[in-house]
Amino acid sequence: MKKLIYKLYVKLRRKSKNFTAGAVEFNQLLEHSSEILVLLPRSTEGYNGAIDFAVNLSKLGKKITVFLSFLINVNELRYNDIKKFEYHDYEFTKSGIPRKMLVNRLKQKKYDLIIDLDRDDYSSVSLLTVYPVSVHRVGFRKLYSEKFYNFILAAGQDNAGNYDKLFELIKRI
Repeated sequence: MKKLIYKLYVKLRRKSKNFTAGAVEFNQLLEHSSEILVLLPRSTEGYNGAIDFAVNLSKLGKKITVFLSFLINVNELRYNDIKKFEYHDYEFTKSGIPRKMLVNRLKQKKYDLIIDLDRDDYSSVSLLTVYPVSVHRVGFRKLYSEKFYNFILAAGQDNAGNYDKLFELIKRI
């Protein structure tokens, strides 16, 4: 049932002006991005690698905001001046669709770059990439990834290894 609702949501929302449309220039992507939103996976598997990814970006002098559950307390974020955009489980339906209150909070935000670190095909976090204002959206290849991102990375089995590869790739483009 969750998969069916997810597919319907994506089909209905793809007409939204916020969904990615067409190719985008990625020359000096990181150099021209100062405000970056990093969406952490909803599952805690791979959180350490995702946190390290955000910390490494902040060390490059970028203003990082991390999207994560209010239940997660990560000291590394505080020590590296990384902002938290916290969500509660009640801000998602039982099937994982974001509720209007969360969507409205995200629509008020603007970022130069959004990076989705969730690799799950039916990720409710990935649905959120379309709401903040941003030209560049980066994420891993998964079901409907072409609807969410304008830069897609093929994912391997190792979360931390994927985050390291993504970090190196973003630094180069």
